Amino acid sequence: MRPIPLALISFVAGLLLLPLAVYLYLAFGHPPVATADKPFPFEARIPLRARIAREMPARSPIPATGGDLNAGASLYEDKCEFCHGAAG
Repeated sequence: MRPIPLALISFVAGLLLLPLAVYLYLAFGHPPVATADKPFPFEARIPLRARIAREMPARSPIPATGGDLNAGASLYEDKCEFCHGAAG
């Protein structure tokens, strides 16, 4: 029986480890995902969600009240509804 050459073992390890390293890089949210940055491959899925989860505060600094929600809805209707559509 012949020993497996080191080059073959290295090649197979590279085929397995490189995709794992890329996935971990994306999953931990390290690539640039700011709106001013050039789009990164798979940006909409893995890294953006990881970065949002990492940077999102545990609780809202401003408590939601009825007046605040109505003001936000009015602002949405005036400025956002045209592009994003009506609620529901």
